[in-house]
Amino acid sequence: MNGFNPNPSSCHRTKYQETWVALNWKMKLPTPKTHPSFPLWRLGYSPEQVYDLFFPAEFRFLCNPERPAVCGRFGLPSDRLWRFEFVVSSDEDGAEMATPAVIEKVVHPYLKHPGSRYGFVIASNASQNGSRS
Repeated sequence: MNGFNPNPSSCHRTKYQETWVALNWKMKLPTPKTHPSFPLWRLGYSPEQVYDLFFPAEFRFLCNPERPAVCGRFGLPSDRLWRFEFVVSSDEDGAEMATPAVIEKVVHPYLKHPGSRYGFVIASNASQNGSRS
C-alpha cells in the first residue's frame, strides 16, 4: 500500500493537552489619518504596504520558548482577517489570559518592528549619529 498509513493502535498513545487563546480579528488598513505619527508615512509607505509588513500573508509559527504562538491571515484577502493563537501555561488561568489587558501584553510585542529596520535611529543614538526625520 502506498502513502501514509498510520497505525491506529499507536495514535491513541500520542496526547497533546494544552490550552490556547485563539483570536480572530478583522483588520482595518492603517492610514495617516488613523495613525498620524506613524513614521513609515514619512518614508512614502502606503496603507497596503504597512498592512503587508505587519500582517504578512504567510502563516507564522512564533517559536518563543516561553510562549509558543502562531499567527496568520485567513479567508479572502479583501476581508483582512488575521488569527493569533498563543499557549496558556499550566500555571495560568485560561479565562484571565483571554482578557483584553493580557492579550495586549502578549500580542502587541509581536506587532512592533525596530525602527532600524526602516533606517530610523533610536533616540539614544540620535545625538551621536544624527536622526532621520
